[in-house]
Amino acid sequence: GVASAPDPQSAFGWFEKAARLGDVKAMFELAELCADPVAGIMDSLNCCAWYRRAAEAGEPRAQHKLGLMLELGYWVNRDVTEAATWFLQAARQGSVEAQHKLGTLFLTEGPLSRDLVQAYLWLWTAAVNSREADHSQYRDSLQACEALMDDTQLLQARSLLEAIMDCYEQNRF
Repeated sequence: GVASAPDPQSAFGWFEKAARLGDVKAMFELAELCADPVAGIMDSLNCCAWYRRAAEAGEPRAQHKLGLMLELGYWVNRDVTEAATWFLQAARQGSVEAQHKLGTLFLTEGPLSRDLVQAYLWLWTAAVNSREADHSQYRDSLQACEALMDDTQLLQARSLLEAIMDCYEQNRF
């Protein structure tokens, strides 16, 4: 068969059908399509609604995207506190971007109280979990955090990591 050019309108229809039947990945893809200016379907209301539905259904990519939208006030009212809750949900599911974002939020006075130990733990987690060939941004953020920490904070963070790793090793199957 002959490959045809991608048809965003057709894809939209199929994703919408699947999303309305509860397919969480289709919800996310539909939101992505609504947010893609190249697809020619730009629809900020639908985009936000589908990201939120997918996020509420547990899709970590949607949780991260919704967090970014809320943090920046992009197509929604800015709410950095709610953004942090979505980043946390995505981070707990292994989203490296959300882990990094949480770490950077803990570095500053903002919706989360400044907590350098928490920042270090999340930034370390992102650095370890990054599969990218060039994950220097994660290492750089971790080093920047270390530079802000005093010896007591650094010792506390490293002790917590050691305890977490010991627990992980003891409970591996």
